[in-house]
Formats: sequence, C-alpha cells, structure tokens
Amino acid sequence: MTSTGIPGFELYLHENLGWERALDFWLQENAYLKVQLAKMLDLHEGKDMTTLGERFQNSFIQNDELIQDMQQDIVSMQQELKTALAGKENRNSSLLSRHSMRRNEMKNYEQQFALLKNEFNQVLSVWLKSVEHPG
Repeated sequence: MTSTGIPGFELYLHENLGWERALDFWLQENAYLKVQLAKMLDLHEGKDMTTLGERFQNSFIQNDELIQDMQQDIVSMQQELKTALAGKENRNSSLLSRHSMRRNEMKNYEQQFALLKNEFNQVLSVWLKSVEHPG
C-alpha cells in the first residue's frame, strides 16, 4: 500500500479505530451493568444495598461520561490522522504525543473498567446466593 502521508500513520489510525470499537463495547457493557443493578435493587431493599447501589450507579454514570469524552477525542484524532495520511498537514509530533497519551489512557481505563465490572459481578453473585438461599 502506498501512502502520500506520513509513514506509519495507517497503524495509528487502525489502533484508533480499535479504540473506538472498544469504547462502544464498554458503553454497551456499562449499560448492561446498570440494568443488572436496577434489577438487583428492585428485588432487594435495605440501607446497605441502597448505599452500595448508589456507589455503583455513580461509577456507571461516570463511566458513560468518560467513554463519551474519549469517543469525541478519538473521532477528532481520526480526522487528524486521515488529514496527515492524505499529506495535507504535518503536525505529527503533537498528534503522536496525543496518540501515545490516549494509548495509556485506554490501557488504564480498560483495567479500571475490568476491576469495576469484577467487583460488581462479585456483589451480584453474593446477592444472588442470598436470594436463592435466604438466611
């Protein structure tokens, strides 16, 4: 493949598109977790559960906002990468710096989301056991 733009930017664009797909997936996962939380709270009342539910709900809302912010930045970066690939503009140091920063942010977010999801699933599992076998 021959490109008139900056060499290697095709790889950055591909990585960027992968991040966009990952964010879409996390947004769907986050929505699913919110539905599961609502079901859990509908069936189980109590101050402890309400406090825990509020904590998770706040985390899920923050996730939505963070994902949407990252999506906007990624779309902007895609446009810049496409422009650079077309050879129309050469702001490669700034763009590469942002891309590297976004890569680290995506890695950190992936880890944070996995921890939150795991914690929620553990709480959900304990709750399901208590519903199946009330003490």
